[in-house]
Amino acid sequence: MARRTALRPYRYNGRRPPMKAASAGGEAKMDEEELPRSKKPAPLKDLALLGIAELEAYIAGLESEIARAQAEIAEKRKHRGGAEALFRR
Repeated sequence: MARRTALRPYRYNGRRPPMKAASAGGEAKMDEEELPRSKKPAPLKDLALLGIAELEAYIAGLESEIARAQAEIAEKRKHRGGAEALFRR
């Protein structure tokens, strides 16, 4: 008589189990992570709760983030210009 092995209980390790191969319909199931995510704007901060100094610090942080984004745009335009010049030849 064949010896039976006991099944171990499934222990969740924080990861999703691997996708199943093809189902009876012939298509594999898709994980939620593979679906395109909708781009929702970040929720607005309630400015009424902040004092004057906090609002000024908040504005300074936003201005530094704007400067960082503008620098990234300038860098991308520089790279794009170089690529366009290369392919025009």
